[in-house]
Amino acid sequence: MLTVWAVELGVFALVIAAILAERPVPLGLTLGAGVAAWAAVRFVPGLRAGLARAFTAHRRAAWLGGAVLAVALPFALRASPYWTFVATMALLYVTIGQGLNFQIGTAGVINLAGAAFAGLGGYTVGLLTVRLGAPPLLALLAGPLVAVAVGAVLFVPILKTRGHYLALVTIAFGFIFTILMNNLEFTGGPQGIKDIPTLRPFGFAFSTPIRLFGVGLPYHANFYWAALALAGLATLAAWRLHESWLGLALNTLRDDEIAARCSGVHVARQKLVAFSIGNLIIGVGGAFYAVMVGFVSPPDFDFGYSLIMLSVIILGGVDSIPGIVLGACLLIPLPERFRFLHEYRLLLYGVMIVLVLLFRPRGLWPAPVRRYGRSLGGGLRPPSEPPPRDGAGEAGARRVRPPAPDEGSSVSLLETRDLTVRFGGLTAVDGVTLEVREGEAVGLIGPNGSGKTTLFNAVTGLYAWSGDVRFAGSSLAGLEPHAICRHGIARTFQSSRLCLDLSVFDNVLIGMRATGGASAWTALLRRRRFLADVHAALDEARRLLALFNPALPARGFERAAALPQIDRRRVEICRALAARPRLLLLDEPSAGMSPEETAELMRDLQVVREADPRLAVVIIEHDMFVIESVSQRVIAFNYGRKIAEGPFKAVAATPEVREAYLGREAGG
Repeated sequence: MLTVWAVELGVFALVIAAILAERPVPLGLTLGAGVAAWAAVRFVPGLRAGLARAFTAHRRAAWLGGAVLAVALPFALRASPYWTFVATMALLYVTIGQGLNFQIGTAGVINLAGAAFAGLGGYTVGLLTVRLGAPPLLALLAGPLVAVAVGAVLFVPILKTRGHYLALVTIAFGFIFTILMNNLEFTGGPQGIKDIPTLRPFGFAFSTPIRLFGVGLPYHANFYWAALALAGLATLAAWRLHESWLGLALNTLRDDEIAARCSGVHVARQKLVAFSIGNLIIGVGGAFYAVMVGFVSPPDFDFGYSLIMLSVIILGGVDSIPGIVLGACLLIPLPERFRFLHEYRLLLYGVMIVLVLLFRPRGLWPAPVRRYGRSLGGGLRPPSEPPPRDGAGEAGARRVRPPAPDEGSSVSLLETRDLTVRFGGLTAVDGVTLEVREGEAVGLIGPNGSGKTTLFNAVTGLYAWSGDVRFAGSSLAGLEPHAICRHGIARTFQSSRLCLDLSVFDNVLIGMRATGGASAWTALLRRRRFLADVHAALDEARRLLALFNPALPARGFERAAALPQIDRRRVEICRALAARPRLLLLDEPSAGMSPEETAELMRDLQVVREADPRLAVVIIEHDMFVIESVSQRVIAFNYGRKIAEGPFKAVAATPEVREAYLGREAGG
């Protein structure tokens, strides 16, 4: 613990020395000492490993020491009130950065108008206090709500755009905001709003110098501590939201919207929530800025400041909560520190950004995998024992037992009547009528382009269709993919749609979104209940993974990109099973696998069916061994039509099926 505190105190001393150094030589010596310390930690393996162990073992002490030093900063800077003001601005950028990062980094909703939303908070404070005489504290609370309300209106065009078009919408809003503030009389026009009253909690004005422990401090310290509290709350809220079910759903939307929709995530609702929460936090920063400086004007919130806010995210690390803190604390003070270089300071600043992008493209503090609370990192309860698997270590050594044709329930689960899917003049699925019963395994075969995957996409709500589709007696007409998933239909995809940058556990847990999970409010405030919910969900994820591969749960907190192809397929099937479906749609699960891996995966599927006999499975495959192994009934497609149906051997012997696969015989 003493080692941790000594290291933190040493870093704090170097930072203060670098800030207060007035001449180039002392500044150079201080920076040289900092570079030497960094190089020692970076290139001396024993030192680096020892410090990592110390900070891991004494994490709470490290947080406590850092908090104490952050609170003590105004005492160290008491001779220079300007630097206390700069530190306060850095903390405001931490707050604003956390809100913007929740939108851009977590949810993938590009917002290049961060300064405009901060300006909404600041101008609301100015208008309420100066024009209407409202108390500053009340105005400070109202400012973020205005930012949320305006953002909700702007969300309508945002929802209908993607990629660079979305960026253009937010850029346009930023310019519109600046133009309006320059031209509207009640906002003060180019002159802005002056004489915004300061905060006066319990009658104490923040503009009053204070004396603590016999040390006189400038009034800037009052705003610094208030900004520190805001930044701490914003960071804590952002971290808890990121570690929650909401954060997981937003990350999945960011990485693969189709996979998220088919896992039960409501796209519009979740994006609106992310955009609103981000604007709320950004608005808090802008409102506090107004009461701190006592003045707002259009140049304070122009597009250039939006780029600085975006740079904080890029420099620190996209979707990295601690990275935002680091990025803001570097990006804001550094230009001021090198002001003595005059015009060259901006050049130096630009070179630093370019070097970071070249050598640390994921940021100075890349986003780690989600661990749902440090207390969970290895202390999970063991999963229940998976069903026994014959020949578990002998891939491809045992042929899967073909199911008997009469297995399965007589209860009808999925019914289609004259199902048709058209793309302009092309009919991809043409009047298909079929039925899948509870507990039944059905194979779909046919040449490429025969409409098999299109059928899956229609049933799961990704494509518009005509005809009639019913599931468990209820019509699926007009339902979105997330609603269909919640009805009990889950699927995998021909081309894997795992979120490779997320952990294995995350890729499985998103499937549970369809069946509920603790709310964001619970994740923020009711931690015991939330952690209990997460423990139960992780236990279920480990159980599902162990059904396929007993070694997979141990890799749960690794990124999915590190898995081999067969384990990626297993994780994708586990994601579908996590939704507790009644019908599982598998689209070419063995694609890209060797014959041994295919045999092993088929054995896995048999284990899954034995674990849940009521689960109905429809599988698309070109490998006839797979179809014969798992299917009780086979349906053949060609040119969007059903051409045969029945047991595998009977369908395989049908002339129409042979012709579809092999072509018409010469002279036939």
